[in-house]
Amino acid sequence: MSGDDWFRTSRWDASERELFAARLARARPESRAQYIRLKAEALLEGSDDEVRAEGARLMRLVVSDHPDDRLEVTAAHTALGRYHEEIGHAAEAAAAYRAALREEGENITSGSDVLLAELILREAMAGHYAEAKTLLDLVLARDPIFRTEQFRYAVARARLADRCGRPDEAAAFALGALGLLSGNRGVSPRHPDVGVIMADDATGAELVTLADRGAAAAVSDLVDAHRDSTGAVAWDWPLIRRLLNEPDDPEEQWRREFEAASADLVEELRAAGFDVTDLSEWSRRRLPSMAAVRAAVPILVRAVGRTDHPGVLVAIVTALTDPRVRATSIATAPIIDLFRRVTDRGGAGDDGLADLTARALAILARDEHLEDVADLVRDPQRGRHRLWLFEAVGRMKRPEAVELCLEMLGDDEIRPWAVRPWAIRALGDLRSERARPALAEIASRPRPRTRNDKAEAERTVIDLARRAIEKLDAARARRDDAP
Repeated sequence: MSGDDWFRTSRWDASERELFAARLARARPESRAQYIRLKAEALLEGSDDEVRAEGARLMRLVVSDHPDDRLEVTAAHTALGRYHEEIGHAAEAAAAYRAALREEGENITSGSDVLLAELILREAMAGHYAEAKTLLDLVLARDPIFRTEQFRYAVARARLADRCGRPDEAAAFALGALGLLSGNRGVSPRHPDVGVIMADDATGAELVTLADRGAAAAVSDLVDAHRDSTGAVAWDWPLIRRLLNEPDDPEEQWRREFEAASADLVEELRAAGFDVTDLSEWSRRRLPSMAAVRAAVPILVRAVGRTDHPGVLVAIVTALTDPRVRATSIATAPIIDLFRRVTDRGGAGDDGLADLTARALAILARDEHLEDVADLVRDPQRGRHRLWLFEAVGRMKRPEAVELCLEMLGDDEIRPWAVRPWAIRALGDLRSERARPALAEIASRPRPRTRNDKAEAERTVIDLARRAIEKLDAARARRDDAP
């Protein structure tokens, strides 16, 4: 048995119960609620009814014995809701989901809002349709980013509209759900199953029926702004999330300002052959080919100098973070200028845009940009945002890159965004023997044993220097082995 099987195994015979109780008694008090919940989840995943009932009992134990652990109590209520749904106890499931929602805090989200809304609609609890609407408003306010969440929201909205006698609204959300389903794929080629929408045939047929039953385009004037180059409506997430917009809502007002500020750029991209209906959504997609990169980048680069709208600039920089953009070279200088602008303390800086721009430079900057990058790295005014630039420095071939990093080793200020650790990482990536003496001096220091910020910072740089030396040694070994 591995060290953590005692709280992860789905076994629950007498010896297993005894082992679990003994190990739980020895665990730290602040960790016991988590161990109980994880064991309960393992039991609930089984097929034996009695064992699953024991899992539910342990979940209730989390709630009763550890009421101050809000994270674990919230998760336990949610798990109990799922369990009661599976065994056909709808009222108990609804009560558990509501309990989870009451426990949620600023940094605790259980997903019980959509689970409860789906339960209300599935069980046709007509007296709770207003509650389902409120719950779905909460889901939308979270701005779900995963297509699986977006799909569940759209399906629930379509069903709610249908139950409440609004066929056009039901058709619009059904088409939105079908649009998400049509582009169903994993989050990356390496993880083809992660993020895939799991919809059965019955749900697909239901959505088609709802889509055919009403006039979706009659729901909102927004529909016309989401037509592609063929005139067909692009039933994608940007449209779905705005179908029930409130004109006086601050977020909706911001969205309208964003659309006005990005209108010229959208038209220019459309004229170049790109199907763009929402700049923000489009910018998060990877351009399909190098030909598309070469067509889009000059348009985006020109737009950088034409707008001060932070949302539009975020969308432009997001699009330019495609690694293939680096091959075009023309985007880097404008992004450097933008970085200077948004990190200038005398100007109207924006931390989010500054971080994004710094990350773009980490991808885009090349040897010919070293002087500009070095000026930014040396300037304390650029704060923590300049740290990302060391990723670009660590890829450069010019000897001045090593000299820059060695120079920045002298910055020993203790703070969350200290420069020295990043300079050490970059020296390890550069694998230059010129850096070995400086790295060896740091790596040879004894690690402090005291517990304070200065000691922790010193331990960090010592460990980083030792790893950098290992990289230098590996590079030297490869050179020695080369024919």
